[in-house]
Amino acid sequence: MGGDLVVELSDAEYNERNWTASRRELPGLDFRSRIPAQIKKRMVSGTVVYDTLSVLFRPSYLRSTERGSVRINLESLSGIGM
Repeated sequence: MGGDLVVELSDAEYNERNWTASRRELPGLDFRSRIPAQIKKRMVSGTVVYDTLSVLFRPSYLRSTERGSVRINLESLSGIGM
């Protein structure tokens, strides 16, 4: 990943679930991960500056014209959504 990441949600509904009996503690949608290029290094006036990259979730243009047009259903054995 060389820059910010934008995930556009184009469907009206998403069903995310985790029913893994051996890993009951996991949430319905697990964001615990590492993005290797999460921090970008650059030089500013001879000084190293680190920029944190972002991950943005948003509705697609067609979905963005109506309020509440994207629904995300989360289910897990732990009761934790994210």
